[in-house]
Amino acid sequence: MATLATLSSRLANELLRDPNNRIRPAGTLTYAINTAQNKLQSDFGSMIDDVTSTASTAIGTQEYDLPTDFNRLSIVTFGWIPLLKTSLKSLRECYTTFTQWTPSMYYLRPWVIGLYPIPSTVASLYIIYNNILPTITTSQNSSLPVILDDAMLYRAATICYRQVGRQDMAQIRELEYQKEKSKAMVNLIADEDLCF
Repeated sequence: MATLATLSSRLANELLRDPNNRIRPAGTLTYAINTAQNKLQSDFGSMIDDVTSTASTAIGTQEYDLPTDFNRLSIVTFGWIPLLKTSLKSLRECYTTFTQWTPSMYYLRPWVIGLYPIPSTVASLYIIYNNILPTITTSQNSSLPVILDDAMLYRAATICYRQVGRQDMAQIRELEYQKEKSKAMVNLIADEDLCF
């Protein structure tokens, strides 16, 4: 996990190649680094460690709040039973009344997850999801695996170069980003294969 100081220093060194030296404010570097982190999280999705949230269901309660750092859903289980994704619209079109039983499906609404059928028993609801990464600050390090630091650096450089109209340098750094991202993906897949 890289610190903001380390990433900013590496990015500043990378940007020294801009002969007009137009990319300097610390705020610009911090913005680019955090935007790059968000892009990497989007690109890698569940390959980056997912988070598990557990809620206890209540008999007759259909909807539950999603975690505040929820970004994207990976898996939902009721107890140990995996649930299938549907939409509330589809449920309303197929069923005139919502019955109580063991849930087999879930739907999402803003900041809420709903179960169908409505639980008739109490069980643990496991929500495995990709969380919103915290913003990298002087007191908060990057939450991405170290293997993604170089890719994050190149993506941040791409952003900075685009901001000052250096499309030539932005294109070069974007290619470096893609190359580092591909290497990291191969390594992450290899690491996952070792776990089986």
